[in-house]
Amino acid sequence: MSDGSIFQRGVTLEGDTAGQEFIQEREGWVDTRGYRRFVLSTEMWARTNVTVKIETAATVAGKWNTAATITTGGTTYIQAEENATNKLERFVRWAIISTDVNWSVCFWMGYELKA
Repeated sequence: MSDGSIFQRGVTLEGDTAGQEFIQEREGWVDTRGYRRFVLSTEMWARTNVTVKIETAATVAGKWNTAATITTGGTTYIQAEENATNKLERFVRWAIISTDVNWSVCFWMGYELKA
């Protein structure tokens, strides 16, 4: 398992309805088994209000929980410690939720796993 890589290469998504949701395909999810921290770096541009959620789950089948919400670029830390603000479980994926009509978002994500 690599301890760092591209989580999502540059992607642009757009739509015309509020409340649309797009979920990262299974091949792009990160398996964090053996690690305690997931560090995510993002570059993001949005034309209107769009939320990028980072979701984690203990199993592939879910239950998926929101570990972080991103509305701008920057760095996000998701940790396995019980008292962590952003809780890390085994699998990590992104999801996009549109909050406006005629929306668009463009983003890139890289990650690093730490023991």
